[in-house]
Amino acid sequence: MSPERWAAVKAEAAAWDVPSSGRFALGGSGTKSHFLPPPVDPVWRLPAPADPIIQWMPDDQVVVAWAGASVADLQAILAEKGQCLPLPQTGHPDVDGRPGTLGGLAAMNLPHGLEAQCGPVRDWILGVVVRLADGSVARAGSTAVKSVAGYDIHRLFAGSRGRLGIVAAVALRTFPIRALPTTSARAEGGSSDRVFICRTPRADFDDFRRRATRVIASDPASATLWLGAEPAGFQGWMIGPNGRLQPRPPEELDRQAKLRFDPEMRLNLHLES
Repeated sequence: MSPERWAAVKAEAAAWDVPSSGRFALGGSGTKSHFLPPPVDPVWRLPAPADPIIQWMPDDQVVVAWAGASVADLQAILAEKGQCLPLPQTGHPDVDGRPGTLGGLAAMNLPHGLEAQCGPVRDWILGVVVRLADGSVARAGSTAVKSVAGYDIHRLFAGSRGRLGIVAAVALRTFPIRALPTTSARAEGGSSDRVFICRTPRADFDDFRRRATRVIASDPASATLWLGAEPAGFQGWMIGPNGRLQPRPPEELDRQAKLRFDPEMRLNLHLES
């Protein structure tokens, strides 16, 4: 994307009516709010764009889109030229990564049903435009699938849950629909308003699956279970209701990132440990 186009995106994000002082929480469509504690500060919601796409380069399999765009809308547009984000269609939203916005998809970086075959959401993100808590707007990454331009700062925002800044736009690698693999994830037990996503070492998955109760979905390829109840004594990676996360990010790295991007501690303080 040209420097002029990037500049226009940054200018639009800078013009958003974001609170200029005080603490606030970020919100989108709310489809992943069950993995977050209730906000204690006023919620500012990412605006939904009239057109999801900022620029699309089908031959390069790269799209730049607004973070407020819905995943479903972007998928429908990409499908017109046989492309997509590699998300499955098992029928369970927490496995399929939809509904929801691109901002939520990136900010949460949750496991999905094609992760073993196509990588996590973080791996598809080539660059971001972010609005920081002080009102400044920055760009990190690029639109090149293979790039050696600077540090991969954009990867810090994938999975940051909105604690570091407002992801305004995302450059994403797309996948050809015809080459999309079949997911090994299977929806098993309907839905639940209390979902725990658990990941184990692959050698332990079969035993964990046998012992687990209230299994909503399972994916042996990525050793991931989606459960409707918290597993007793679980020691692997897990995210659950109200922001339950284990293991916690490395404390010092987490603190340094927060101080660098949000030194006044304005964003999503309800997520701080």
